[in-house]
Amino acid sequence: MKAVSIPENLLEELKHGRLLLRTDASNPEAVQMEKKQLAPGWTIVSSRSVPDLDREITRAGWHLFFIPPEFRVAAIARDQGRTAGKALMKMLAQAEARKMNALEITGVSVKKWAGFYRASIRGVLRHLQKSYLLFHEPERASQQTLPVAA
Repeated sequence: MKAVSIPENLLEELKHGRLLLRTDASNPEAVQMEKKQLAPGWTIVSSRSVPDLDREITRAGWHLFFIPPEFRVAAIARDQGRTAGKALMKMLAQAEARKMNALEITGVSVKKWAGFYRASIRGVLRHLQKSYLLFHEPERASQQTLPVAA
């Protein structure tokens, strides 16, 4: 993934309790989510906090899995937006490597020191899907058979 610079208005959105969601992730139609493009392939749900979304998603019959542990990424650059963008791209790369379609931000810190910005972002992997079994594919489940006792 190539580093992106985050515009200042979206930098304000990138805070504790926000959900990042892949643009190709399915989501329940009954749940209204105000999304803003954050990085290539990813949006930020800016309308509500994760606990509120989780309750509404569960009421709609979907599941927002929580995948521990919390992890942290950091980056250093001369520009605040670029620094946060570099850290964010590291975090999104970890989510994609684990095949997760969502990520909850649990902390953001951007500090300036000696002419450089240091961004640190903490998060927890999440995954949004209809099935209550993580990565359950209905087509494959119907093809599986149980052994018959003799």
